[in-house]
Amino acid sequence: MNGVYLTIDTGTILADAVQRQFADPEQFDEQALLAGWRTAARTGLGRACFSGRILNQFAGQPPQAIAYYLLGAVLQSDVAAIRGSRALCVPPEAEVVVAGKDPLRRAIAQLLQADGAFAAVHLYTSEPGALPMAAEGVLRILEQA
Repeated sequence: MNGVYLTIDTGTILADAVQRQFADPEQFDEQALLAGWRTAARTGLGRACFSGRILNQFAGQPPQAIAYYLLGAVLQSDVAAIRGSRALCVPPEAEVVVAGKDPLRRAIAQLLQADGAFAAVHLYTSEPGALPMAAEGVLRILEQA
């Protein structure tokens, strides 16, 4: 595609429903996120996306609610993959720490918590001016070597 990337929020019929914008971290919508996640788990991603359009067209849901609904739908398969991974071999009593940028960090943490596969889910927030978590990990590995 020569560097052209299309996403659900910019390159599909759903773009109008979200005003061509990704989920805004300042307008986090937990209810819409969970609704999208549950719909995708029940009916699949395609049907959940179509439901997002219906919610916008016929139920009058605002663009940011639809954006969070779609985010939940898209992340549903990631949450299922984490829960079902044999590579991770994480026991149910494990606590999970989610790092990264909002709204993805907060959305994944919220969905993992709702999923209930782990004892606790924590958000990692670095101190201002601190190294990113990945850099901290590399330094600790180097210290052990």
